[in-house]
Amino acid sequence: MNDGHKHFFVPEENVYELEYVPGIHIYPIGKFDQIVEYFLEKKEMQSIDQAKDIETLYEQNNVHEVDFAYIKGQLIAKRALAIAAA
Repeated sequence: MNDGHKHFFVPEENVYELEYVPGIHIYPIGKFDQIVEYFLEKKEMQSIDQAKDIETLYEQNNVHEVDFAYIKGQLIAKRALAIAAA
């Protein structure tokens, strides 16, 4: 059975998009030459194998400045915002 792709070559500035996914190898690419050397010249590349803890991310971003409990009226707008936030 195939479990899917395990190795990903991504631009260095986009590594943050995958660093919370467990069980994969991320290869940050700064220049196109790096990936060519990896495949054609069998040059070693540093990979990121250890995923960051997603719970830590949730704790860091769980700060809300607005509490909808204090908003009065505008029931349709409140409902639309609640649906959009979900």
